[in-house]
Order: sequence, then C-alpha cells, then structure tokens
Amino acid sequence: MLSGIFTIIIAACALLPSAIARPQSQPYESASVVAPAPDASHLYNLTRVFFESMIVPNNLVQLKGLNSSIFAEDITGRVSDSRKFLGRELNTEYVYGAFTGASVNESRITLIGFPRTTMTMRFAANPVDKTAFITEIMSFDIKLLGQTIPVQMDVWFKWNDNDEVQAYDARFVYFDWLMSDGMKTLKNRYNLPDVLHAQDLSKSMLISQICETAVASCQGDLLQYDSVPQCQEYLMNNKRMGQPFEFGVDTILCRSLHEGMLTLKPEAHCAHVGPSGGDMCTDNLDYATYVMDTDFFDPSNAGW
Repeated sequence: MLSGIFTIIIAACALLPSAIARPQSQPYESASVVAPAPDASHLYNLTRVFFESMIVPNNLVQLKGLNSSIFAEDITGRVSDSRKFLGRELNTEYVYGAFTGASVNESRITLIGFPRTTMTMRFAANPVDKTAFITEIMSFDIKLLGQTIPVQMDVWFKWNDNDEVQAYDARFVYFDWLMSDGMKTLKNRYNLPDVLHAQDLSKSMLISQICETAVASCQGDLLQYDSVPQCQEYLMNNKRMGQPFEFGVDTILCRSLHEGMLTLKPEAHCAHVGPSGGDMCTDNLDYATYVMDTDFFDPSNAGW
C-alpha cells in the first residue's frame, strides 16, 4: 500500500512545471525549423534574453544596424506611456535607443535614466500559443535625481515559430507615482521652495538639452530651430511639460525621449523634437482607441 502511494507522489512531482526554476539566459538564436511547442521554461528564457538585452551596455549591441534579431520583422509593440511601434527597426530604436543617450553620456539630463539591473517577480506562460506575462523589476539610474530607482514593468509577450518577439504590450506600473516622487527629490536636491519650482526647473533643463541637441543635429533640410535661444523660447512658451502618461503626445517629455535618439537617426527624429512633433509627439491619440487596440486584445489573437 505504502509503495503504491510513494509511486503516485513521485509521478506527480515529475509533472511539476519546469518554469518554477529560474534558468540562466542563453545567447539568442533563431530556430531554423518550426519546433514543437516549447515548455514554459523555454519561454522564460526568452524573456530573460529580452530584459537582459536592455541593460547597459547590452542595449548598444542591439542598436547596431537598428535591426535586433530578438524582434520579428513585422513586430507590433506598445509601451503604456508612449505609443505603438510597428516593425523591427522602429522597435529596436525605441526599446534600446531610448536609454542610449543617458548610458553613453552620464551628464545627459533625463527623467527616465537607464536600466542597470533586472529581476523577475512573476511569470505565467501559455506554451501552446507561445505567449507569456511577466512582472519585472528594473533598477533605473536617474542622474537628474541622483538615485537608482526600482521600476515595475508588466509585459505581455507573443513569440513566432522562430522564437522572435512577434508582439509585446508593456506597462510601467506606478509611473505617475515615480514622477511625483521624482519632483519631490528634485526639490530637495536643489533646495527649492516647492514642487512647482521643481517642475519648472525640470522643464527648463530638459528644454535646454533638447534645443542644444536639435540645433547641433538637425541641419539643412532637417532644420527645426534657427538657434538654441529661439528653440528654448518657443518650447517654453508653446509646449506643456506633460503628464507621466504623455511621452507620446505634444509635450516636452515626448521631445526629451526623442532627443536621446537624435544622433542615432536624425532624419527620423528631428521632426519629433521640432515645433510640429512629427508623427510621434502630436496630440492625435485617443484614449478609448488606444486602450482597446485589437492588436493586443482581439480574443482570436490573445493567446489565452
């Protein structure tokens, strides 16, 4: 009788999902043939490759040629406080390029900073459809605040048969709280009378940096401003700083994000830091449409 019970227990343990363990990431390799459905641990490894590729200086490797092999050619990606990005080149540029300026030039002013470490907190996967949901804590080095701050990211992934990311939907959790605390830290660091003065200071500092980079990088047909003073006056008087969720509309926050990528591809980003905002820093996003985007919520493609 006892031997039969032990046999059942041993058999049950053998069925426990391998995703309970946290394996080390392996170098990314695209499969040459369509493989059988992976187990959860394989998908977990793919998430490790993604997040570890964002850590400085790994992100610089991915930026070479703006053609990261981690992404599918026709990838669709979305970041909660910004926009939807279509195609491998655009996603490579934004996922890895957004932090490049701060990582290469540590004196660069940014409210985002750059990621130093990453750690998984939760993970769930559907191996049959090659989808997963993960909660990741990434520590961001934000020089403007003189702090390294933990940031929670919740991300839904879908991979294709070649183990390339076909789609992702990323959300920075508690980001508005982070920005609010950041202004308090800035107030204390610069001995300012209140948070409103800290907000004014951060806007002024970001505008100065945007204008210096724009005037230096956007010349000829790409010209956006005649001079740094003219740029500063225009942005200070005509563009709002923006709320924490407004990194993808007509704000200083959006232009600051794109300023960090100007040297990578000025022909794409000069318009984004300019008066018009190009096609990225404009007030053309609708809340309901953005939230219900069927690229991420169509039941037939949801993967669950």
